[in-house]
Amino acid sequence: GLQWDDYPFAKFNKVLKLLTYSDDDYDRLLQSAEWSREETDLLMSLVQRFGMNFIIVHDRWAGFELRSLEHMKDRYYSIQRKLTEEKKGGRRQ
Repeated sequence: GLQWDDYPFAKFNKVLKLLTYSDDDYDRLLQSAEWSREETDLLMSLVQRFGMNFIIVHDRWAGFELRSLEHMKDRYYSIQRKLTEEKKGGRRQ
């Protein structure tokens, strides 16, 4: 196959490392009255798959309650914020 290591714009092909959660993390930090675990898992999977392109995530959302684009973004960023705070808090101890 072709190697594009010297492709002029290769340096811009960044892969985001999203924070993930365990069952324990979900139970302690991420439970929501508005979002089920299955919806949350699907949201995180779609965000990872489509590189945080929430327009596509919203378009591919199926099988659950219809959510607004803003609601999806809010849920995703609140999860990342809580996981980041938990990770930073764990380092201090």
